Amino acid sequence: MHKNNFVLLTAQQLSGKCIPSKVQCQIALQITENYIAGRKGLKLPLNNLEADLAEAKNEIGN
Repeated sequence: MHKNNFVLLTAQQLSGKCIPSKVQCQIALQITENYIAGRKGLKLPLNNLEADLAEAKNEIGN
């Protein structure tokens, strides 16, 4: 996963900038899915968020 992946950055924030656990990565996935849904609902640009989400799902295995 690239270092600027939105899901990875969110998981790192949840872990206090330490290496995130699998649970923190799964929570970050859910946060990102909710964020994307909200932006779609408001018809705002997604700025590659869906690509970051897909990459994270493949990496984390969820």
